[in-house]
Amino acid sequence: GNACAASNLTAVFARLHTCGLYPSKVLYGLLVTLVSTLDELDATLMLSLLRCAGARLRSEDPGGMKDFILSLQTRVAELRDSAGGADGDADTA
Repeated sequence: GNACAASNLTAVFARLHTCGLYPSKVLYGLLVTLVSTLDELDATLMLSLLRCAGARLRSEDPGGMKDFILSLQTRVAELRDSAGGADGDADTA
């Protein structure tokens, strides 16, 4: 379904980037979009994109990679905080 199509499209984007058809900013834009919604499918897509094109992304634009990682860490912290608020203090009892 949609997950398979999204996975295939992400793989195509990553491979086209590794062939040099467009700049790293395009993939970083996709990664930032995935971070903003960050569900299981988004995490899977980010992982597959980074497996295929991560080394080239990092070598071309290490600052962009750092910004992506920081935005991902911030989003994960936000999700943890919201999940912690929903669960209360169940894990501290």
